[in-house]
Amino acid sequence: MEPSLSFEPPNTKLFLRYSSFTHPKSSHTKLIETHWFNHKISMFLSLQDKHKDKTKEDILSPFSASLPPYLFFYLVRTSLHHLLKAEFLNEYVGKGGLFVLSQTSIESGNVACILPNGHLIFNIDDETYKQLGLEGSHARFPLKNGDRHVIDIDMKSKRFVPGEKLYDRVLWCLNERVSPGTFYITHIGDEGNITEIDFQRIFSAKELGSIESIQKIAMNRKVDFFRDIPIPDITSFVSKSKMPDKQQTEDDIQTFSADFYEWSGFLHCGLLEKLCKKNDEFLSSFELSPDLLCTPKSGFMVSYEGLIPPSVVNVVVDTLRVFVSKRDFDWGLLTVWGFDDAPLSWGTCEHGFLQSGENNYTFVVLPNDQYCFFSAGGNYDSFS
Repeated sequence: MEPSLSFEPPNTKLFLRYSSFTHPKSSHTKLIETHWFNHKISMFLSLQDKHKDKTKEDILSPFSASLPPYLFFYLVRTSLHHLLKAEFLNEYVGKGGLFVLSQTSIESGNVACILPNGHLIFNIDDETYKQLGLEGSHARFPLKNGDRHVIDIDMKSKRFVPGEKLYDRVLWCLNERVSPGTFYITHIGDEGNITEIDFQRIFSAKELGSIESIQKIAMNRKVDFFRDIPIPDITSFVSKSKMPDKQQTEDDIQTFSADFYEWSGFLHCGLLEKLCKKNDEFLSSFELSPDLLCTPKSGFMVSYEGLIPPSVVNVVVDTLRVFVSKRDFDWGLLTVWGFDDAPLSWGTCEHGFLQSGENNYTFVVLPNDQYCFFSAGGNYDSFS
């Protein structure tokens, strides 16, 4: 007799919000600004008939001119204690706007990050936790082979200055007990733009010599144009949301939104054009929901990858709102992917990795300043 095996599927989550950017209780700004670590953003705009005779450059130029002109981040190989130097803390941590994330697998290693509010977060295994001797708490999502712990240190605290016990202890731990690592780093200035970090001025020649590498990496823009792909009828969706029957409206919104989110997945995977090829015998027979009322249209997508701060996402959302409100485009789509191995997703929500580390979100920017917001989280994500 064969043994009976039971495997529960991952408890992945997809949340939906439908609101208006101008509503006083809209949470869109908070959702953007507290999703700390974004590694990719993609913007899609559906073209109108008036764009048919325009060149790709003519279509793209007005949109590109509204986006941040130069996006970059740093990839630094160093011991983390260098980033706790008093001068660095005063210049970049104390003033806010610093984002740091270790390039480590949270499933098998120790992860550290610095938030723009000045908090230093560790998500570490049990052995490292005992070696450091710093105060922390049990992680919500353990490793398969043991417990994990979370340490949260407020580096803006008056206790976290040279000469104070907490500062000196943390600095010693990072220098003596923690191996060097690779870190994604970016810094935001007062106006929300990415600013350069002056490593040469902050660190002495000897200290720079002990930092293994500092790379400044530009985030290259990728542009994709799509012709005659199935694009949903957003106008129909918006009109349905205004129906007098409230229950019918909620059902319509949920059904259409789920189908639309599935469609966006095919878009980002580059599969919509393949779905149109009916003569490919090896292609999946999957078909889009007829409720989407798709028609063949064209569109374009602009993508960036790197360590992308929330302020850049805010600019993109505002840009989409402007172009959609002016009726330059039918509607806009923005998808943001978080780092799979980030120790946090939104705010203080603990994040881990079990089969997948989703912490992604999507804005559908609709006419009349309405929007639909999707947030997707894996089994090891506490956001709700």
